[in-house]
Amino acid sequence: MGSTSVTIDGQTIAINEAVIEDVERIAILQRPNESAKPKNEEKQSPKYFFVKPKDNVKDLSYVQVRGETRAADLAVQLGLRNEPQEHQQQGIAWFQQAYLLGMRGLLMADDMGLGKTFQVLAFLKWLKLSRGEKKPVLVVAPKTLLGNWLEEVDIHLGEDGLGKPLKLYDTHLKEVRKERGRDIKLARETLDLDKIRSADWVLTTYETLRDYQISFAQVRFEVIVFDEAQKIKESGAMVTEAARAQNAATLRILMTGTPVENSLMDLWTLFDVAWPGRLGYSGQSFRKEFVRTVKSRPTATPFRDPGALKNLG
Repeated sequence: MGSTSVTIDGQTIAINEAVIEDVERIAILQRPNESAKPKNEEKQSPKYFFVKPKDNVKDLSYVQVRGETRAADLAVQLGLRNEPQEHQQQGIAWFQQAYLLGMRGLLMADDMGLGKTFQVLAFLKWLKLSRGEKKPVLVVAPKTLLGNWLEEVDIHLGEDGLGKPLKLYDTHLKEVRKERGRDIKLARETLDLDKIRSADWVLTTYETLRDYQISFAQVRFEVIVFDEAQKIKESGAMVTEAARAQNAATLRILMTGTPVENSLMDLWTLFDVAWPGRLGYSGQSFRKEFVRTVKSRPTATPFRDPGALKNLG
């Protein structure tokens, strides 16, 4: 009792308010219930096990606090291979300031073709150089964009880049698996957590994150980046819940050129994954207040805190 740190699998983690919140909100939940044996196995839906954190869907039960304000040198020479355009310089500075202010999540909703990946990579390089962080960075992207991330690291950051990537998808998974099978089927982690924790940065897909979410959720990443974040739909989808459960020590970054793809509730979900509770509404209350009345109440104030969006980014 009274200890200020804890050591898990050889990794020492400082105990603070943010860590306690992250630990308290994670639980392993079985879906569906296996207590009753099905009469006809062939006609039953497959059983999956997944990580279920506290959420804000029905009630605003989890509000993530700001992190600690951090000192860093904004003038660190990044050694970028390409000079950022003016709007990209502003985006990089936006990431830096958000990190230094202790913000927990950001939604970058630039239009397509404006260099979102370049800006995020420049920020991650700055973070690596200015802080010397040892925790890995996690990048989650659609399968079609994995090659793009690897190419852009080389194009913009050079040979050193962010360090050696750990590729966690397709055939690369066999190098990290401890056993055959997926977490969501076996109800336990099946990936080598030490290999993930020792990586410089990890590149994976939404489907891999979904299938191996128990393994991923046990790793504390410095920053988690969700590219094409519109794949995170309204709460309840397994991909969405897997994204919600991941553990970022300092910052979650959601990137999308189409922040509202299907519904207004998708936008609420994106914000709540980025920074749980920041909007001040549970999903249920947000739907009741705005989704059902948006046509009849076009002048309704969109957020309890008028500065919520501004403060979020």
